[in-house]
Amino acid sequence: MKTGELVVCGLPLHIKDTPGQVFENICVRLNIGADAPNFGSPHTQFVKTANKSREENMLQISNLNPEVSTQLILNYRKLMKEKKWIKAKDISGSAEDKPIYINERLTQYFQLLAKKARDLKRKKVIKFVWTKGGRLFVRKTESSNVLRIKHENDLAIFK
Repeated sequence: MKTGELVVCGLPLHIKDTPGQVFENICVRLNIGADAPNFGSPHTQFVKTANKSREENMLQISNLNPEVSTQLILNYRKLMKEKKWIKAKDISGSAEDKPIYINERLTQYFQLLAKKARDLKRKKVIKFVWTKGGRLFVRKTESSNVLRIKHENDLAIFK
């Protein structure tokens, strides 16, 4: 991942707002001022994605100041912990009433590693999985050391 790159998943295909407008609405919803110093010159674009059950738009945000990117993720995670989901209709009047998800944009390899780590979490082998700055971290218990996962072999110790 390049620092300052995010993806917003869960947006409907037929959205009337521009990518820039959706990004600005997300910033407002997460209390991030677009006029903040060193905001960067974010580039935004919609990318059509499909999984087994549906097609949707994914908003890719690049060229964003890493500090702003980090603050967006932190504010988003805080709302998630409080169970205050951000829904597509909250950031675009033409959108559906389904939650959106904001994540760091990872390479395909690190997406795969993150999925495998989350699978271990679901099996209750490890307790915490997170990314920060494009790096993947895990923690077995609340009192154990934080481990940075760089390779699939790093997860093998938990199997």
